[in-house]
Amino acid sequence: MACRQWLEALILLGGQKHLSKIHSDSLDTFLLNAIPIPFADSVKNLGVIMDKSVSGDLLVKQTFRNAFALIGGLWLRLNAKRALVDALVLPLLDYGAILHLGLSAINKRKMQRVQNCCMRFMHGLGRRESIGHLYVENNYLLLSVRRQWLMLVLFYKAVVKDGGPEYIAEEFKH
Repeated sequence: MACRQWLEALILLGGQKHLSKIHSDSLDTFLLNAIPIPFADSVKNLGVIMDKSVSGDLLVKQTFRNAFALIGGLWLRLNAKRALVDALVLPLLDYGAILHLGLSAINKRKMQRVQNCCMRFMHGLGRRESIGHLYVENNYLLLSVRRQWLMLVLFYKAVVKDGGPEYIAEEFKH
């Protein structure tokens, strides 16, 4: 009975080509210690949503929705706006950033739109106004560069500082 508390659903991961070969009607549930565990199209673990196609569409959709909901209710001064964006929105974009490296170009553009919207919000600019120079002035990295930076920080901690996950450090110490 204890496994039912933490295992609510199972998901089969793979490309559409491979998943179409599996007959989903024969996979209603999975029995684990005589406890039925149903299959699902997506699962959420530690705030990260994984869909069976591993495309990241659901994760981007959730992040997009949460970030814009936060931005929509904030109307303050620049310093306060920046502090709120840094505290509330950027963590949504950074969480699982290494998983975002494999997103499709469409999903990467959607995530970048969130960051662009934050920049416009902080400076009170309209949708059509240029914001490229504001990234430099505010010492912000574009989201694609920020993801790479976060990946390198994890690599540095794992290999140089011995503070990261053991399995990553082992891959580079040979």
